[in-house]
Amino acid sequence: MPDGNVPYEPLKKYVCREGGIRLSMHGPVRDKLVEWAVEEFPADAPEDKLAEVLTARLRVRARQKYGSIFLAIVLGVLIQLVVNAIVRWIESRRSNRALIVAWSASAKTPEDV
Repeated sequence: MPDGNVPYEPLKKYVCREGGIRLSMHGPVRDKLVEWAVEEFPADAPEDKLAEVLTARLRVRARQKYGSIFLAIVLGVLIQLVVNAIVRWIESRRSNRALIVAWSASAKTPEDV
């Protein structure tokens, strides 16, 4: 796990800092959405469709996890804020994209093997 015991710590810190007041008020949910985003990261998506694909994947995951349409709508706002921050993070440094792609691949690989 990167940076000690907190998975994806650099990305979580960035999203927290850049996500504004709405995300700062929902720390555990924000961090869970960041973890889902890493797991669902569309490494093969074109740059101009990255946010759209990632948002769609997170919305599907939220609906599967919680089922409630109301909750999915509320989470939809937070999902969009998280995705926007993640895209800015990726665009800020070329190495950040490589890092999230590696994290995503690792998240999909069983650690027990």
